Amino acid sequence: MGLSQWFREQLRARATRLCIAIACALLCLVGLFLPLEGRPSSKAFASANDSTPTTVSAGPFNASRALVRLSQLDSAQYATRQEYQTWAYVACSAAAMTEVLNAYGHRYRITDILNVEARLGEITSQLGLVEDIGIARTVAVFGFNATWGHQLSLDAVIATANAGKPVIVDWPPDRWAGGHLLVVTGGDAASVFLADSSSYNMTLLSRARFSQLWDGFSAIVTPHGGSQSGNGNGAASKYTYIGVAHQDALDAGIPPTYFIRQINLESGFDPAKKSATGGEGIAQFTPAMAHKLGIDPWNPIESLHAAAQLMARYSKTYGGDYAKALAAYHASTDQLDHAVSACGEKWRNCLPTDTRSYIQAIVGV
Repeated sequence: MGLSQWFREQLRARATRLCIAIACALLCLVGLFLPLEGRPSSKAFASANDSTPTTVSAGPFNASRALVRLSQLDSAQYATRQEYQTWAYVACSAAAMTEVLNAYGHRYRITDILNVEARLGEITSQLGLVEDIGIARTVAVFGFNATWGHQLSLDAVIATANAGKPVIVDWPPDRWAGGHLLVVTGGDAASVFLADSSSYNMTLLSRARFSQLWDGFSAIVTPHGGSQSGNGNGAASKYTYIGVAHQDALDAGIPPTYFIRQINLESGFDPAKKSATGGEGIAQFTPAMAHKLGIDPWNPIESLHAAAQLMARYSKTYGGDYAKALAAYHASTDQLDHAVSACGEKWRNCLPTDTRSYIQAIVGV
């Protein structure tokens, strides 16, 4: 099969590999009078997502007012039925982040944020969000900042939301069965206004009831630079991309240390790098190779995943010889095959000097 088809199949299988078991815990009732969610929708799954920010008119921008509630139990928000069945009941953190990012002009689905969150190891199908910092690490990949912690009072959270910045909050498992994350979009002296992705679709709670459920965690998510709309391929910290690369290497079955060294040599983990030799993005794919793989070289998440899978394929092709896999990536399979044919066991001597240095810097031999 072609490389593009092969990578698409890898991506489709990714959700299954990441999951150990299907999460089946349901959110409990907030009072017996609240209805339970019905069966999963039979709506066809969406096949693609355009995350390009929409144009926002001039003048003060209020993301809280622009925010549109999403249902984490909507099958159309997921890439496959398997992904839906695995994650739907624990995807409240991904849903909350998706709602906020979209409020700044994007058109993401829950699956887009969920895949990154899972690749970073910040969500599992058993626990949901693993740690509070997972919000900041995930949104950073999409070009957003998160000011998070337990410092803000409820008055401050409501004031922030009323000023146009929606706030993600957490209800821990000891206060809400299974735990839950949702978004505060505003409030007044008596009430808190909410965007809730669960089946209950709560839009308003009294301050007293909210305070019973809330443990004080808040995350204010805003675009880098304070602009109205973020960049889906925006700059995250080098630390974040190293974490993504490490997980991609593990998933591909290649040494994470070698892969991280490789990407550091290629781009220094800079997703905006363009080299004089034609390499583009964090993995320095040429436009031709990116087209062959069916990816956007400027998208760091796609590129890191594709690079790890390509290295795994090269390693298998060359009998597990990782040095040869690196040579194929840096030079080309044609140059490597010619070197092996011409020089036999001393094939490295027939490679370009920069490729020999590349291999030495990564594997050290």
